[in-house]
Amino acid sequence: MKRQEVYEAIYSEINYQDEIWKDEPKHSITDYCVYIEDYLNEAKHLLTREPTPIANEKAKHIVRKMAALCVACGEDHGMPDREFIPRPPMKMVHVGSTAFYTINGALSFVCTYIFKSLDAFQLELDKRERDGYTTCYFYSLHSNHDSDVINYWVRCRFNRD
Repeated sequence: MKRQEVYEAIYSEINYQDEIWKDEPKHSITDYCVYIEDYLNEAKHLLTREPTPIANEKAKHIVRKMAALCVACGEDHGMPDREFIPRPPMKMVHVGSTAFYTINGALSFVCTYIFKSLDAFQLELDKRERDGYTTCYFYSLHSNHDSDVINYWVRCRFNRD
């Protein structure tokens, strides 16, 4: 899908939301963040409980809604330009399907996992340590709780110094 087509899909959602909520007062930035988080949680719930093709299609609708909410927040409260901060030089290396890179001489890779328990994540950390990775930087740890299922979504970077 081309970028313009993505923007058109987002605009269609913006037009829909404008029509539905036209008589509502402005929302706060906090309100927008809570709405976006609620939709994100809904998407994660679908993606972990339905077959992938069906879940992906449903999640794309939710992502379009979140993008339109981001635009609405910017319209209501302003949106700063992205400040460019140069990154240190990186060199990419592929080993199988895993992309490794080096930053300042350290071999690194970023990965996302879904674990049923934090003990399972600890086992993965132990395995990476045995493989020579000495540092793990957490980017995010999220959990969703249902009556009978807990999933932990972990995104992290491993370094081999």
